[in-house]
Amino acid sequence: MIEIKNLHKSYEMGATSLHVLKGINFSVKDGELVAIMGSSGSGKSTLLNILGMLDTSDAGTYDLDNIRIANMDETKAANYRNRFLGFVFQSFNLINYKDALENVSLPLYYQGLPRKDRHKIGLEYLDKVGLKEWSDHLPSELSGGEKQRVAIARAMASNPKVLLADEPTGALDSRTSREVMALIQRINNEGKTILVVTHEHDIANMCKRIVHLKDGIIVEDKKLNKILLKMFNLERWIEIYQSIRKNKLRAILSGFTVSLGILLFIILFGLGEGLKNSYEDLFLNEANNLIAIYPGKTTKPFGGYKSNRRIEFENSDITDIINNFSSSIEYINPTINASESITYKLESFSYSIEAVSPSNQFMRKHVLMNGRYINILDINKKIKLQL
Repeated sequence: MIEIKNLHKSYEMGATSLHVLKGINFSVKDGELVAIMGSSGSGKSTLLNILGMLDTSDAGTYDLDNIRIANMDETKAANYRNRFLGFVFQSFNLINYKDALENVSLPLYYQGLPRKDRHKIGLEYLDKVGLKEWSDHLPSELSGGEKQRVAIARAMASNPKVLLADEPTGALDSRTSREVMALIQRINNEGKTILVVTHEHDIANMCKRIVHLKDGIIVEDKKLNKILLKMFNLERWIEIYQSIRKNKLRAILSGFTVSLGILLFIILFGLGEGLKNSYEDLFLNEANNLIAIYPGKTTKPFGGYKSNRRIEFENSDITDIINNFSSSIEYINPTINASESITYKLESFSYSIEAVSPSNQFMRKHVLMNGRYINILDINKKIKLQL
């Protein structure tokens, strides 16, 4: 797409001559995204001016899309610029008294297209950069990022072969710079050849190739894996933003409703977690190290039939447990459960009764409202107690 060989450029400075470009050899293939870097005085702006047909070289050749760019008057150079090149500038260079659509359509005016066709194409490119709804806004009504997107749409409107971006993010903050570079990457992925002049390393690293100039010569030319930036569905976010601006009351009410819903969810979630933690604490306090052992069942013949007969614990079982696990057991509580019914004043009631040992009070941590627990003396003397 671009082929430069042995390019030289000097400027007369009184009696002396300043040699800016010193035999540059440089080529760009179709579809590349190239960053041209260099400090002030390195020659990068001079190279960009020659590439953009805004200046001429003293020696060497410059071919653009297999056309030799040489010996052109201003009219011919302007026609070639309009056909082959699109420009994006650091300061946007939008016409302040024309709206976004008129700014984007301007290159098409110089191509002689009718107004209706210009506006149709202009709207298409504004739509591509997510600003179709802002087509009737003046530059003074746009943010820096929006102005640069309009400038990119204007550069693309004439469908150029090459897009030349001179410090396209120089006047933008870091977040907006990334959005603009994401847009440039997307345009490049569609097949457009793009050259970005920048002094910012993070911007250069978002390109596919970096050419580094120093004192008028190329000191480094390397390809790299481009840092792909996501647009976060830029057009969709712009539509949402525009809708919010047009319907402020609805947006405020919607935002309030959503916020209220989130707040209620947080409150309910907090209550649920609190109850859960309370029950967990209660469970842990009640039965932290409590192990219940239940007797099994047998199907051995009993009375001539196979019955599902319950096996009962014996005193020897308790003794074995104590002997084997005495170092790990603090209390043992033998328990017997029974269910019965009683009749009182012609009404029947079902109840359950549980026989326990005195150690139950320490294991269960129950609190009695009235009375006392049985103790070992009650058991040894077989004292009759009221339950």
